[in-house]
Amino acid sequence: MYHIRLIKGLSYNGVVNATSADPDVYTEDEATANAAVASGFFTLVGNGSSSANTVISTEEETTEEVEETTPAYSGKTLEEMTVAELETFATYNDVSLKGIKGKAKMIEKLRKVLPEEVTTGEVEYGSPTMQELQEK
Repeated sequence: MYHIRLIKGLSYNGVVNATSADPDVYTEDEATANAAVASGFFTLVGNGSSSANTVISTEEETTEEVEETTPAYSGKTLEEMTVAELETFATYNDVSLKGIKGKAKMIEKLRKVLPEEVTTGEVEYGSPTMQELQEK
């Protein structure tokens, strides 16, 4: 039995169905579980396999696991980010980097346009979840 949990969005209707009110889904089919996890909306909590590598967590542990996977990406300075990560960061901060070539020039524009507290130290970037968008 595969246990997967909805981690992004308020609901999902695809290979499985889940809502924020009922985020846990159980399936016997490994392909279904893998397809749901591959969608990016789910995380694998555990499976019923007897493999020595499989660890089925307690409810408290799985809650912590989900909380760790749901926030936006973080932990990098602008200089540590790749060009793709800088472009993502800019997009979610409503900054256009169109026509700017080179990582240094992208960082320069971001620092010029955005407040210092947003661009200093380790920054958050990436796609916000639907719940994060609705909080704004």
